[in-house]
Amino acid sequence: MGMPPPDDGLPEVTVRPTIDPGDVADVRSFYVNSTVQPFRYDDGPESYAVFIAEAIASFGPSSVLEFGCGAGRNLAVLRELTAARLVGVDLNPAAIAWGRDNFGLDLRVGDEAWLPAQGRDAFDIVYTVSVIDHIPEPEAAVAALIAAAAEFVVIYEIMHRETGRLAQMEDRQGQPTEGYPFSYFHDYPRLFASSGAWNLADIALPAGPTGVLPYYRLQVYSKRWAWRRQKLVSLLRLQRPMPDPPDPPAR
Repeated sequence: MGMPPPDDGLPEVTVRPTIDPGDVADVRSFYVNSTVQPFRYDDGPESYAVFIAEAIASFGPSSVLEFGCGAGRNLAVLRELTAARLVGVDLNPAAIAWGRDNFGLDLRVGDEAWLPAQGRDAFDIVYTVSVIDHIPEPEAAVAALIAAAAEFVVIYEIMHRETGRLAQMEDRQGQPTEGYPFSYFHDYPRLFASSGAWNLADIALPAGPTGVLPYYRLQVYSKRWAWRRQKLVSLLRLQRPMPDPPDPPAR
């Protein structure tokens, strides 16, 4: 793998290296009407969602597309941080309808076949949040994302030094259990390089402490050669959290 993320100390997972060709149709039918992903953050956005939104907003884009947006809960977080034109696309019509009605976002029904009609370099930034890791054969999707992005493709996906379908993971008690349905580890640096884009930043960003959640990473890619000379991480102008105030003196 081009840039294997470290997995020492992470919960055990089992990766099945071969992917059943039938997964392509099965995964689509599973997610097209799925309610597995909540439509909103009921208790406020997760910390990873805020980090992703801050990173994207820090580039000062004029337009952003979230590919696989669901009901748009991540775009709703990003909207608070940028005046950019925001668009979302997802293959789940129920999620899209809910997001339009409840978030008032510009959401469209579609998949990677929707992207070419938008034109090359249609959006400054295109991003995903746990989307490509549910596509068993992602080559066409990755190529379409790169073509649609004028500056960056930002992805937040599960990553492992092995590639294949997630077969087994640990539950909260550390016992083996079945993996999330239709979840895959891909070699993203190789996939993006094969379509003419390069990895500029790779940040460990766990979504949680158990199961496969610690395997999430944030990566930034660009097809513009000039970006390869930049220290991109230093441009992610994220504010460090303030230190906790000292405890008051005991009385």
